[in-house]
Amino acid sequence: MRRGFAISVSLWARSGALGSCQMTRNECSSCCCCGSHGVSQSLRPAPCGHCYCFACIQRMALLALNDRSLVPVQCCKMELPIDYIEQALGSVKHTSYRNERNMKSVENALSKYERLLHEREWRYSNLVSDQEYERIVRCFECKQCPGCGIGIQRDWGCVHMRCPNGHEFCYTCLTTWRSCNCALIPEDEVANILHE
Repeated sequence: MRRGFAISVSLWARSGALGSCQMTRNECSSCCCCGSHGVSQSLRPAPCGHCYCFACIQRMALLALNDRSLVPVQCCKMELPIDYIEQALGSVKHTSYRNERNMKSVENALSKYERLLHEREWRYSNLVSDQEYERIVRCFECKQCPGCGIGIQRDWGCVHMRCPNGHEFCYTCLTTWRSCNCALIPEDEVANILHE
């Protein structure tokens, strides 16, 4: 069942709060994932301009080692610099990550056609197995990807989700990513972060 749920490392996009997508390490003021305000040297800008602390990069990299759907580690569909990942994982684990990354790029090229053949309109299915799966997803307080129906569990961070099939959507309203005005991080979580 593990394959049915994507670990949501919703570590993407607070573009409105961060402004320019051309930030340098000296311009980073807080991690867009956990919200921590670190010393500028401990924050690293992603290619898109969002900033991450070392702990969040390390968490993303370790999760990617355990869940191939998260390889390569990305922000706004742009891969985080490989040297960030190497620093976060160390040389032994980084070799494993690099191998997964290389295999994934080959698999992605081969699977695009296959994915088009196998996706179907799951929302209106009368199949007992689909209805049972939907019930299980709700029981675990998860939501289904609006693109393919796979169960997604959001643990923390912003509401930008990317399922293993590459669909990007808002976890709050289940619409295509960037087509809604939902808060990037739910207010109750922001309050919890500020009180910690």
